[in-house]
Amino acid sequence: EETGAGTKDGSEGAAEKKDEEMADAEKKAPADTADQAAKDDVRSLVEVFAQELLLSTHSGLQVREASQVSLQKLAAWSGVGVGALLSPYAAQSFKSLFGRPLSARSSESQVEALMAARLCLTSEPPLLSKATPELLAFLQEAITIVEPDETPGGAKGLRLREECVIFLSLAVQLDDICNQANAEICARIVTIFFKHLSNSKDNIVDAAQQGLETVVKKQALPRDLLKQSLQPILYNLQVHTHLSLPLLNGLARLLQLLSSYFNATLGEKLVEHLKKWLEPEKLAVGQKAWRPGEDQKVAAAMIELFHLLPPTASKFLESAKDRPGLVALTIRLELQFPARDANWLSLVSPCRKPLVKYLNKYADDAVKYFLVRMNNPTYFLKLLEIIRSEDGTPLRKCLENSASTIIELCFKQPGAAAPAAQKPAEKSTGTPAPSSSGLDVSPGDLQFHAVKLLAVMVKLQPAWIKTQPEIIRVLRERWDSPSRLVRLQNEEKLSTYQLKESRWIAKCLMSYIAGEGGDKFSTLLDLMSIFQHHSRVDFTFLKRFIILEVTEKYSAADKQKALEQFAELFKSSVGDRANHQKLVTAMEYAIHPMLAHSFTKQKLQDLIPKPVLAAVVQDMLDPKPEVLETYNEEMRIQLLKLSTLLIKHIPSAMVEYRKEAIKFGWNHLKRDDKESKLWAFVNVCHFLSAFQAPEKIVLQVYVALLRCHQAEGRALVREALDILTPALPARLQGAAPSKYPIWVQYTKKILVEEGHSNPHLIHIWNTLVRHAKHFFSSRAQFVPHMVYSLSRLGLPQNSPLENRKLSIDLVAAILAWERTRIHLLNHPEAAEPKAKPKGGDEKAGEKRKAAGDEEPPAKKAAVESASGAPQPQPKEGAQP
Repeated sequence: EETGAGTKDGSEGAAEKKDEEMADAEKKAPADTADQAAKDDVRSLVEVFAQELLLSTHSGLQVREASQVSLQKLAAWSGVGVGALLSPYAAQSFKSLFGRPLSARSSESQVEALMAARLCLTSEPPLLSKATPELLAFLQEAITIVEPDETPGGAKGLRLREECVIFLSLAVQLDDICNQANAEICARIVTIFFKHLSNSKDNIVDAAQQGLETVVKKQALPRDLLKQSLQPILYNLQVHTHLSLPLLNGLARLLQLLSSYFNATLGEKLVEHLKKWLEPEKLAVGQKAWRPGEDQKVAAAMIELFHLLPPTASKFLESAKDRPGLVALTIRLELQFPARDANWLSLVSPCRKPLVKYLNKYADDAVKYFLVRMNNPTYFLKLLEIIRSEDGTPLRKCLENSASTIIELCFKQPGAAAPAAQKPAEKSTGTPAPSSSGLDVSPGDLQFHAVKLLAVMVKLQPAWIKTQPEIIRVLRERWDSPSRLVRLQNEEKLSTYQLKESRWIAKCLMSYIAGEGGDKFSTLLDLMSIFQHHSRVDFTFLKRFIILEVTEKYSAADKQKALEQFAELFKSSVGDRANHQKLVTAMEYAIHPMLAHSFTKQKLQDLIPKPVLAAVVQDMLDPKPEVLETYNEEMRIQLLKLSTLLIKHIPSAMVEYRKEAIKFGWNHLKRDDKESKLWAFVNVCHFLSAFQAPEKIVLQVYVALLRCHQAEGRALVREALDILTPALPARLQGAAPSKYPIWVQYTKKILVEEGHSNPHLIHIWNTLVRHAKHFFSSRAQFVPHMVYSLSRLGLPQNSPLENRKLSIDLVAAILAWERTRIHLLNHPEAAEPKAKPKGGDEKAGEKRKAAGDEEPPAKKAAVESASGAPQPQPKEGAQP
C-alpha cells in the first residue's frame, strides 16, 4: 500500500510538471511567432534598400540618402553592422557595379555607382576587403575620369570628380592596393591626391588629404614620385602673382603630412613674397587673379605655413641682415592693409591667427623675443593683443611660467637698454623710439609696459599672481617707491601708461589678496594709501573691493586679526604726522565699514576682544595731551566716528570706558573746527542716549543743537537731534518743577527769540515735525506759532519746495495731535501712567499732573493718523 501510494504521488507530480511545460510553450509560441514575423519584415526591408543602394544606379541621390539612413537604423535595431545585412546581396551587387564600365554610364549613373562602391568599402564588415581584378578595373576607370585637369559637364562633372576622389581615398585603405603588384595604380592615385590638395572644394581637399595620409602611413613615398607630384605646386610658388588661396591651403595640408620633406628654403621664399606686400602700388599692378581684398588673405595664408615648417623655421622669428623677422614683417603688413582698402573694416587682422600659431610653436623663444622689445610700443601692443586672444593661450601659459624672465628683462634693466636688442630690419616698422627717463619719459617706457603686461595676465588668470611671490615683491617695491609718489603729484605731465601705473599695480595686488582673509590685511592697508592723493584716475573699484573684502568675505577671526593689526599700527605710527593720513584712510575704508557691517548685519557684538577694545580706548580715544594735539582734522573725525560706532552698537562693553568716551567727545565740542565739532555732537548725543548723564549737560547739548541752524553740516545736526530728542523724556524727567518739561520750555524760548529768522524757524519746525509724538503733551505751546508760520513758509510765491513741504507737515502734525487727543478722551485706558520723576520733587510732579488737560510728555497714543504724520507711541524705556 505504501509503495502504491508513492507511485500515485509521483505520477501526479509528473503530470503537473508536464502541464506547466505545455503552458510555457503556449506562452512562448506567440512571442516566437512575433519575432519571426519581425525578422521577415526586416529581411524584406533590407532587400528593398539593397536594391536601391547596390543593385540600382538610377535611384536618385535623395532616395539613396534616405535608404542609407533607414538601413543604418535597421542595423542598429538588429545589433549587427550594415555589411552583415547587405552580405546576401554582395555577389549580385558586384555584378551590377563592375559588370558595366563607368564610361558606358551617364554622369548621374556614374555618381551612383561610385557611391555604391563607397558603401561596399565603408560598411561594417566591408563587402569589399580585397583588391579583386574587377575592383582594380573599376579603380582605373575612376582614375581615368579624375586625372584630366579640366572637368567637363559643369556641376555634374564636379560632383563626379568629388565622388571619384572620395572613392580613391577609401580604396587605398585596402591592404593590397599599395603593394608592389599595384605600384603603378598607387602612383597614379598619389599624383591625383597631390593635385587635388589645392582644389577649391573642401570635400575634395579633405578626401585627398585623408587618402594621402593613408598612403604615407603605409609606405614611404618614392623620391621621384614626390618630386613629380610637388613640381606643379613648387612651380606656382616661384612667382607671387601665381599664388592663390587654394594653392596655399593645399600646401598647408601637405606640410602637415610631409613637413620632413621640406626645408627652410621654403620659408625664405615665403618671406621674399611677403615683402612684395609692403609695396601695395607695385603689387596691384602685377596681380590679376585676386578679387578685391583677397590679397590680404593670401598674405595671411603664407604666414599660416610657417608653423608647419620643420623646427629650423624658428630662425624666422628674429630678423637677419636682409630679412625681417616674421613678427616685424607682420606688423608692417598690417600697417599697409588699411591703406590698401578703405572698406577694410575687420576689427581683427587676418594675419594675427596665423602668426599666433607660429609663436605658440616656439613659445619660449617668442616670450624672450617680445620681452627684450617691451620698450617698443608696437611690439608691446602686439604681445597684449596676442595673449588676450583665445588662440594665444599657449603663449600666455609660457609667459606665466617665465616670471623670473619678466623680472630680469623688464624690472632689473633700465628703460633705455631695451632698444639695443632691436634688430636693424625691425627699425623700419615706424614705431617711435623711447626717450630718456623721468617725468617726460615716452609711453614706451619698459617698466610701465611690464606693469601693464602683468595686469593683463592677472585679469586673464587671477589665480596666477597668488603663486608668484617674486612678482608680488617687485610690485610692492614699485608701489612703495618714492618715484611713484612724485609722479602722483605731477599727473598733468604724465603719459597714459605712467598715469595708469598705480591702477594696474592695484589690480594685481587686489587679485593677490582676494579671498586670503586677514593674512594679507597689511597689503590692503598699503593699497589704501592711494586715497591720500588727488588723482585723475578713478579708484572707485578699489573702494568697493576693500569694503566688500573686509565686510563680507572676512570671517570673524579675520576681522579680529585685522583689528589687532590696525591697533598695533596705530600705536606705532600715531606719533608720526606723516602716517596720520594712512591711518585715516584705513579707518574710513576698512575699519568703519567692517565694524558697522559686523554689528548691524552679522550681529557680532562680541567681535572686539577686551584687550583690543582697551587698546583702542587707551591709544586712540584717551591718548596723552601732547599726542592728541598732533591729530589733524581728518584724524579727529575718523576717531569720533569710531567712538560713535562703539557707543551705539556695544554700549555694554563701553560701560567701563564711559569717562574716556565722553571726555573725548566733549573736548571736541569746544574746538573751532566746524566739521569735527559737528561729529562730536553726534558722538555725544549717542553717549547721552546710551548712558545716564547730568541733566544740565543733556540740556546744554540740546539747546546748542537747536541754535545750530546753519546750512553747513545740516545733515549732522539733524542726525544728532534725531538721536537725542527721543531720549529727552527719560533723561530730563525732573529737570524743572513746571507744567512743561524743561526741554520743551527751551524749545519754545529759542523759537520766540530766533523765530524772526526763517532758517532758524525752519530748523526748529523740522525737528518738531520729525518728533511730534514727544511734543504732544506740550502742543498748546506750539500750535499758535505753527499756524502763524504757515503763511511765512508755504504761501509766498517764491517759497522753495522744501518750505512748502514743511508747511504741509506742520498741518499734518496739528491734525494728528487732535486725533490723538480725541482718541485718548474716548479711551482713557490707552494712556499709560506717568513715570515717577527721577530725582525730582514728588509734589511738583503731582501738581503738574493735576494741572491742565494736556497729557504728560511721556504719554503717547497708539493710533496713527491717516496722513502718515508721527503719532504718539508708548513711553520709551530706561537707558540701555
